[in-house]
Amino acid sequence: MATLTPTLTLSSTDVTTDTLSLSVTDSLTIAGDVQQSRIALTTTGIVVLNASGTTISPDTRSWVFMKHTGTSGTDQINIQDDSGGTNIQFSLLPGEFCWVPWNGTDTWYGDMSANTATLEMFVFEVA
Repeated sequence: MATLTPTLTLSSTDVTTDTLSLSVTDSLTIAGDVQQSRIALTTTGIVVLNASGTTISPDTRSWVFMKHTGTSGTDQINIQDDSGGTNIQFSLLPGEFCWVPWNGTDTWYGDMSANTATLEMFVFEVA
């Protein structure tokens, strides 16, 4: 089994009245598969994550890294839990990323607010 060490650091001298300096680190045991994909998205929603469509075992806890690979503009990637795009869970602007847990059962859909872009994604199956 492999080990993955995610680290999140937040720092600022002017976002709060006090200096912000927060850093958290975890150690994840990767007990199963790691899936990497680059998904071309348009304004028509498609499945971006589904246990039956991956090498990840269904009902297995995983961590997901997603990044909007665009570098400019305001066209956002929308991640939703329905194919109609009516229940957006979160959105990523060009250059933004997220690190979120996934239960291995929910299907996530993705689309663009306008135009096209690529979603870079890694799924890490943990113990």
